[in-house]
Amino acid sequence: MQKRYVGVILTAIACVILYFTFITITPSVHLENVPNNVPFRASYEKIEPKDIAIVMAYDENMPFYLPRSVENKQEYAKYHGYSFFAHNISKSELHSSWSKITYMKQVMEENPRISWFWWIDLDSIIMDPTISLEKHVLDSEKIVNYNNKDILIAWDCNGLNTGSFFLRNRRWTHDFLNTMIQYAQQDRGYYGEQRVMQRLYRKDQTIVDHFSFPLLRTFTAAYQHECGLDRGDWQSLHLYHPGDFLIHFANCGADKCHDVFEKHWNERKSVPVASTSRLNPVGMVTNETVSP
Repeated sequence: MQKRYVGVILTAIACVILYFTFITITPSVHLENVPNNVPFRASYEKIEPKDIAIVMAYDENMPFYLPRSVENKQEYAKYHGYSFFAHNISKSELHSSWSKITYMKQVMEENPRISWFWWIDLDSIIMDPTISLEKHVLDSEKIVNYNNKDILIAWDCNGLNTGSFFLRNRRWTHDFLNTMIQYAQQDRGYYGEQRVMQRLYRKDQTIVDHFSFPLLRTFTAAYQHECGLDRGDWQSLHLYHPGDFLIHFANCGADKCHDVFEKHWNERKSVPVASTSRLNPVGMVTNETVSP
């Protein structure tokens, strides 16, 4: 009987020791995985309008979309209080597909207080401006391993879709863009930046860890898309459906899809008139006149 009591006492003591060990020891954080210029943050982060910027560029090659497409994004930015940047790249020596990368990098460096930058191609329409980026795309509760993600981009049948993507403004992203730009002279054609980004993505698992892949329809639903996939649901995953946030007229080029663009332009939702009182100042906008 005495041995039994001794056993019970020893078991109780062991449980007490384990309990206090559990509540007093804090798991170590691997700070080497956290960028040097960003403090460690919990997995949940509340993104506010001041943390977001929209970035666009244009040239004389797609006059049909000017100035309406730019005004569409600028109006959306004003409504939600985002910064907005647009730039004429007509004089750039690089192909327009590469100019988006160099311009994004420039704007990010000049605005270190802005956390997320959304690049969106000119051949697009925001169909529902009441949808906010901080809830629809950048809600940290929707993104697995949010702290580690620096590029939000969708896949389509051709691979990574660089017509619409989000970049987090921190050192890793700047280094990644610098690496991309080193390849600009080697791959100067259409979709050159897309091919290089995809090549780098497949090169190293440490790069993969910085990418997150929302569904295409989240922020770049396609008007049309050539797809050789056998799966029958690719249209529901890729193509625009009424109620989607944005429609992208990729593969239409400068001279096609004008009638379809007009149709969707007339069907888009307008920014609520009563919202004018909540318009906030936005970031720098090019001083150049945006005109057809």
